[in-house]
Amino acid sequence: MFAEIYVAAKISNLPYDEQIRKARERKDWTQKKLARKVGVSSSYICKVEKGIEVPTIERAKELAESLKPFVSKRALLKKILEKQGIKGEDLFVFKKFFAKVKKYFT
Repeated sequence: MFAEIYVAAKISNLPYDEQIRKARERKDWTQKKLARKVGVSSSYICKVEKGIEVPTIERAKELAESLKPFVSKRALLKKILEKQGIKGEDLFVFKKFFAKVKKYFT
């Protein structure tokens, strides 16, 4: 278990595409097997691993869940958001804003 946590920590510093590929390889899975687990095509996984396709937040959560314990969900989401041009500080501001206005929309 400690070895897996160590690997996850090392992988979390990599770009999202490398995190996913390395975690999949650590599980000894093919792209096809990961695709089946997540409910997508193997060509989608191939594009994600090449950095051509950027997963949505929901899809990133599914990928991280499937690739446990080798991927940290938080680290993966952070790298994907960075790729989409969203910084952590921006998320914090948006989160506070939505928490305040939420009562007007429910």
